[in-house]
Amino acid sequence: MPQPLSFPEFSWSLSRHKTLMDCARKYAYSYYASHLGWKPTAAPLSRHAYRLKQMKHVEMMFGEAVHQVIEEVLQQLRRGLPMPGEELLTQEVRRRLNQSFLDSKHKMEQWRENPKSIHMLHEMYYEGVLPEEKTAEIRERLAACVRNFMQSRTVQEILETKTLHFVEAEKFRSMYMSGVKVWVVLDFLYRDNTTGIYTIVDWKTGRETMEDRHQLALYAIYVQQKYAIPLEQIRIRNEYLLSGVHQEYALTSKDVRDVQLVLGVSVQEMQKYVADSNKNQPIDLADFEQTIHEATCRRCNFQELCMRG
Repeated sequence: MPQPLSFPEFSWSLSRHKTLMDCARKYAYSYYASHLGWKPTAAPLSRHAYRLKQMKHVEMMFGEAVHQVIEEVLQQLRRGLPMPGEELLTQEVRRRLNQSFLDSKHKMEQWRENPKSIHMLHEMYYEGVLPEEKTAEIRERLAACVRNFMQSRTVQEILETKTLHFVEAEKFRSMYMSGVKVWVVLDFLYRDNTTGIYTIVDWKTGRETMEDRHQLALYAIYVQQKYAIPLEQIRIRNEYLLSGVHQEYALTSKDVRDVQLVLGVSVQEMQKYVADSNKNQPIDLADFEQTIHEATCRRCNFQELCMRG
């Protein structure tokens, strides 16, 4: 059996890019220090960093729960089963959120030993409580997101169009751009067998951002590569479940150039922190700069390791 690499493979993803833009030290803990931290024999720092990396803010846990329930609904529709009711979906998302709260409150020691299987909320770990204002906000988001999912353009199209083929959903995939492995996770991809059009759907439980179109453009490049189809045959759609609005685009060559530019600049920045490119061995942890923004520090999973200032 081949031995695991001492350092992680160099690769790129939009989330990795965002992490580096937030804070280089956070990037170091997340992608270098945590490597092999899932192994019982790993160094204490790796175990610690890996454990902290698994924590999630309640907003992220909410988004994850909504995505998981949506994926299950899509699989049911794929098998020809009826659309579940709004109350049932709401209860299932709420059940998952409650479980994450109970894990965080009562299973701290189990989480320390098995952080991948036990949930831990950032707020509970660092503050000891889940702020009431966040709980109230999540309740409001839950009702809106479930309702708007059921009324979304994508769901209506699935229910009304009999020639759709579900291609893939919520799977880690990779491709190569400019010689760099790039990771993507498509929320949902389907094809209309009549028109041959592929539609990429990204479910958003938060608010619209400037990066959303870039994210979908990256997914479209993956679909173009994997299925050997022209860009004109790909449609990209953001479903904003909080507002009930959807944005749909036809990918252009400018979108592709913009993504390639972001990738190129980002990879150059990441490589500044690599001491040996053959091994992807990083520079010393202390040489990864810390952010100067205290708000970023307060939201960081690694604050107890970093001890900024």
